[in-house]
Amino acid sequence: MHAYALLVPLAIVTMAEKHSFFLGQTIHRLDLLYYASGCLILGSLFEIFQNTKDHWYVTAATASGKEYGLFDGLFTFFILTGQALILIALMGNYDWVIWLSVLAIIVTPIFYIKKLLVFLPTSIIGLLNTIIGFYIFLDPIIFLQLATVAMTMYFFNILMNTNAQSFHGLTTFSASSGIWFLVLSVNNSAQDQQSSWLTVVGIMIGLSLIFLLIWKKLNQIGETKNYL
Repeated sequence: MHAYALLVPLAIVTMAEKHSFFLGQTIHRLDLLYYASGCLILGSLFEIFQNTKDHWYVTAATASGKEYGLFDGLFTFFILTGQALILIALMGNYDWVIWLSVLAIIVTPIFYIKKLLVFLPTSIIGLLNTIIGFYIFLDPIIFLQLATVAMTMYFFNILMNTNAQSFHGLTTFSASSGIWFLVLSVNNSAQDQQSSWLTVVGIMIGLSLIFLLIWKKLNQIGETKNYL
């Protein structure tokens, strides 16, 4: 799953190359998408370093879980920076977007060191990326990015509750998959197509009901044995 997380940001590069003319006419800075992809890949690398340091056994007592560590902090910083660069690439012609993105990049390490509201900047920037992405590309499929965020939190909490390490892979998969919906929204918009609101809303409601129904059962899965 971590190899998947490393490779997924390259979809942004492929998207930028495939639709360079369309994006050049539609967004603020096409070139920043390449830097954003690089930052997201770096973030994934630092997550791998942290997981390796924690012997690939994630619990609430590890930095890969709810505790803090150097590589985990760098992972958080570069993921946020990648998201901020996407936001600036989309709508950096507005001063408030620039200032908000720069502020998020500056405060993220401070919040991490202080162990205070660590994920707030990433949440704000990620939500703005989804809203602005819809404003620009007019395809509701981009809102499925929010579903992947919810799934990430869902599987991570089960991982922390059970120490069943299979949920580590599901958390990583969910966290990395949101990019695909940005790519799909750009692809559809470039071809003058649009996803169905009914389909998007139906998927979100369906997933919510399924995950609500299986929550208790998943939390009863036994802990994965740690042989180290």
